[in-house]
Amino acid sequence: MSALQISFNSQEPNHGFIKEWTLMIHGTRDPPYSSLPVSDPHSKLAIVKKAHQDRLKMK
Repeated sequence: MSALQISFNSQEPNHGFIKEWTLMIHGTRDPPYSSLPVSDPHSKLAIVKKAHQDRLKMK
């Protein structure tokens, strides 16, 4: 299990809560998963690979 850890740039103690947050991940130009085999056609990998292939067909 992963956790979000936050620290403040302050000597004083701070208290509060996070209502919402977003994680933005920047990747590579070429899909690193293209050579991975798909064993389950309903897996996330299969869905992402199909979406990528469909997007390339539209260009």
